[in-house]
Amino acid sequence: MDKLLERLICGDMNAFNEMVEYYNKTLFYIALARTNDEVISREAVQDTFICLYLHIKKLKNVKNFNSWIIKILINNCKKKYKKRNIVEVSYDSLDNEYFSHDEYDFENIVNDIDFFELINILNEDDRTIMALYYKDNYSTKEISEILGMNENTIRTRMRRAREIIKKNVDGGDKDGRKGHR
Repeated sequence: MDKLLERLICGDMNAFNEMVEYYNKTLFYIALARTNDEVISREAVQDTFICLYLHIKKLKNVKNFNSWIIKILINNCKKKYKKRNIVEVSYDSLDNEYFSHDEYDFENIVNDIDFFELINILNEDDRTIMALYYKDNYSTKEISEILGMNENTIRTRMRRAREIIKKNVDGGDKDGRKGHR
C-alpha cells in the first residue's frame, strides 16, 4: 500500500485508479452507515476521491492515510446529509430473524443487507463504529485511531450500540432512543 501511495503522490493516474478500486466498497459502506442513503453515500465517496486526488500531496505521513481518507469521507457525509435534510428510514421493516437467540451473533449478519437497518437506530458516530468493525473488519484500536477516540470509548460505544439494537429488536420503546441520537 505504501508504494501505491507513493506512486499516487507522484501523480500516477494508474495508482489513483487502483486506489479508487481498492477503497470504493469500504468507503461506501462507511458512508452508508453514516447517512443511511445510497445516493448521498455514493456522492460522498465520489467527493472523497476528488479530494484525495486534489490534496494527496498534503498528506504528511502515509501511515495516516486510512485515518485521513475516512475523516474526509465523514466530513463529506456530514455536508451532504445536512444539505439534503434527510429523513431516516423507518425501523419498523426490520426482520427479527437475526435475534432468535439470547446471544446475538453479529458476525453472521455482517454480509446481509439488513445490517444497515439494524444500525439505523444508532447515532452517526455509533453507526460508523459498527460499520468499520463489522463491515470493514477494522479492530477497535484501528477505529480509535481513525476516529480520534480512546479505544475503551470505542468498546463501550459498541457494547451500548448492541444493547440499543437488542432492546429495539425485542420490542423495546422506540422513543427511548432520544439519549442515543
